[in-house]
Amino acid sequence: MTSNEPVDNIKTLLDRENAKDPNIHITYTIHDSVEFLDVLIENNQAQLKTSVFRKPAADPYILPYTSDHPRHIHSNTIHTALLRAIRLCSDVQTFDQERLNIEIALLLNGYPLNFIKRHLKQFFRNHNAMSIYQDIHEETYKKLHLQLLDESLTHHIGSNQPEQQQQYAQTNRQCQTTTSKKQPYIIIHYQYESGPKFNDNKL
Repeated sequence: MTSNEPVDNIKTLLDRENAKDPNIHITYTIHDSVEFLDVLIENNQAQLKTSVFRKPAADPYILPYTSDHPRHIHSNTIHTALLRAIRLCSDVQTFDQERLNIEIALLLNGYPLNFIKRHLKQFFRNHNAMSIYQDIHEETYKKLHLQLLDESLTHHIGSNQPEQQQQYAQTNRQCQTTTSKKQPYIIIHYQYESGPKFNDNKL
């Protein structure tokens, strides 16, 4: 539980509840911060502040850029990390620090800097919030933070499916049609930025 009540009042309440039934005993620890799943909640001068929590021993591992996956999977990785950060970080300064952590994790896992910057800008443009990226604008961030908290996850997935993912689904349907003709083929899903480019889509 979280509360802005004085510590003595909380202790009195918990001790009173402990005295009601000898078979039920509440063991409690009172502190100014608590970690719950991937959220860190802090009591900062009677104001609750939330941010992304990571275990100190956890490595900043995400899907490597060099893995054999379509490029929309890697762009979705950036998009999902930013969504999570905005929903969990209660103020723009905390979010900006988390954004830097995301960029560092992406770089450590082989993502090109230009790829990262392009998708960061695309995310903020799609949400009409470039002032957060450029100027760390507090009011714009608060509006976006509340908007994404209230937004239904189902609605978000249905209405904001990336264009590349739609193209990938269309390619899969074309592959199924081609398979019925019993022709040997290899599908080149994407022209990788980090390797040679292939122009032929059938062998």
